[in-house]
Amino acid sequence: MVAGNLLMRSQYNMNRRKKSKFGLFVVIAFLLYFAYTAVGQQKLLYEKGLEVEKIQEKVKQETLVNKELNKQKEMINSDEYIEKVAREKLGMVKKGERVFVDVGE
Repeated sequence: MVAGNLLMRSQYNMNRRKKSKFGLFVVIAFLLYFAYTAVGQQKLLYEKGLEVEKIQEKVKQETLVNKELNKQKEMINSDEYIEKVAREKLGMVKKGERVFVDVGE
């Protein structure tokens, strides 16, 4: 009877050790998977952060270009600019003005 109890206890302890080893293996496997996933996510977050910075910089540049174009638009629509273009590029004059041409050129 005592030998039977010892045999049952040793089998119980062996089964318990096998279960604890399996549980430890599962925990380690989960931790390794979690670490692998976390590192991958950090890399992805870093790359996306760089993309966001590039896009924000491009938005700033395009905003500056837009402001410059709006200034040009306002200038082109002004009467002074229209008169300047008419005089310089189209050779137009106002009524009553005299045009002097330098024949030395």
